[in-house]
Amino acid sequence: MKKYILFTIILIAFTTEIFAQKKSNNDFDAFWKKFTTALKKDDKITIANLTNYPFQYIYTEIKTKEEFLKRYDSIFPPIFKKEFIKKNLEKYDHNYYLVCYDLKGNIIKDQEYNAIQYSFSSINNKWKLIQIYPVGD
Repeated sequence: MKKYILFTIILIAFTTEIFAQKKSNNDFDAFWKKFTTALKKDDKITIANLTNYPFQYIYTEIKTKEEFLKRYDSIFPPIFKKEFIKKNLEKYDHNYYLVCYDLKGNIIKDQEYNAIQYSFSSINNKWKLIQIYPVGD
């Protein structure tokens, strides 16, 4: 009987984790669609709302949406916006995605030196852009 109870508990835990990951993937897909649609339309307000604050930007911290909006064009240069839409992301776990660009705006698969990394994570069950920082400095 104890083996049956232990097996049932393990099965429930495993099944719960699978469903949580599927929900997280679905939530991310919806977030990504909203994010890239806003990026295509240059909808700065929506992008600002999909960003977590304080927001780590290179070596500074952006504390408010207003500050984010003032720096939007440097955060999303035109060459990077075009590539974002391709959804060429790396998934690190069910709660973290990132995309890296070289300094010419080309998506790169690995975290190479002289690259910029945009990171996305689920914060309080809502997907957000959480930081942008250089890799290999």
